[in-house]
Amino acid sequence: TASFTVTDNGPGSPRTLNLTGTGEPAVNKISVSPNNLDFGGVVLLSPPASQTKTLATFYLTNAGITPATISAAGAPALTTASTVFAIVTGTGAGTCTPVAPATSVTVLPQGGTCSVVVSFTPPSTAPASTTEQSDSVTLTYTVGTTSTPVTVPITGIGVNQAVVAFTTSTTFTEPVSAPTSAAQTVTLTNSGT
Repeated sequence: TASFTVTDNGPGSPRTLNLTGTGEPAVNKISVSPNNLDFGGVVLLSPPASQTKTLATFYLTNAGITPATISAAGAPALTTASTVFAIVTGTGAGTCTPVAPATSVTVLPQGGTCSVVVSFTPPSTAPASTTEQSDSVTLTYTVGTTSTPVTVPITGIGVNQAVVAFTTSTTFTEPVSAPTSAAQTVTLTNSGT
């Protein structure tokens, strides 16, 4: 509490305004969006060497009043030693991954957002290539003296390219007077890329 006094030459002088306020503790208000990454079906390319990485991103947003930090020790990492998922290392502002040296930290100020980018490359050989793959990304952020772990599940699966014929049969009628019959149409749809 405090007071603010103004003295003037008018009636009722001096005038006093009482001030009150209540401090609030640093509240952990870090949100993660989305809370899981699903790459869905990624079309398998041939040859396997031509397969490219598919990327997906999740974000941390600080809606609290106290800055959050992510140290190198708490940097985003895969839960298992995956060969199909990878953390795409970013540099500079906007990434949740601390930049070297190992003692550095990422600071997430009030209202700030940082991102974690993950890549998925389906296995190149069957049956693993068409088996759902799963892992998770973990990181730890600190607000004040409280450290909080975050886990974001990730999944993805490879799907084979396919060509499907929607027209199952076509009949050519015997021409009556023309040397050839009328043209018939067969529709093919490629569900791959």
